[in-house]
Parts: sequence; structure tokens; C-alpha cells
Amino acid sequence: CICGAGNAAHVFIPYFTNLGYEVSVFASLQDEAARLKKAYTENEGIEIIDRTDPDNHKVYKHSPKACSNSAEDTIPQADCIIIALPSFAIQGVLRDIKPHLKHG
Repeated sequence: CICGAGNAAHVFIPYFTNLGYEVSVFASLQDEAARLKKAYTENEGIEIIDRTDPDNHKVYKHSPKACSNSAEDTIPQADCIIIALPSFAIQGVLRDIKPHLKHG
């Protein structure tokens, strides 16, 4: 699960989905989850271009499996959580996701 819906999340969603992972997004700030969901639905995914190799650009376009402003909807099934947030937002998100983390 990716926590956040900013620039880093926009890169991580198609990149990790392309690698075969089921990606979900927890975005608790205001209407961030709704805006992200609307955008990737209207555009049939989020597209990024990997220009690591100047002679071989790779294009990835994918959508997350789930996107919600509720940790309960996305965190319980997550095996890995990426906190893609500015430092001032991390504490609140950690508090939000704590009750929904898998044990072990």
C-alpha cells in the first residue's frame, strides 16, 4: 500500500503494478483519494516514462487496485507499506494505519 497521493505515489503506482504487485493507495488528506481516483479513471491509468536508459524508454500505465481515504479499506491486506509523504504528514498517517496493520 502506498500512503500518499503526491508525485512519488504517481510514480510508484504504475511502476510497482508493472512489476506484478497489487498496489493500493491510502490518501487521507482532504479529498486527495477521490481526486486521484477520478484522474486515473478518466485517463485509464497513471502513465510514467522510465528514462533510465536514454536509448530505451519504457512506458508504464496502470491504476491501483484500491484507493481510499480510509486506512481500513487499504492497509489490512498490505504486505508492504510505502510512506510517500512529506515529513510533517508521516506521524498522523502512522497513527491512522496502526490499528489496521497485519500482526507478525
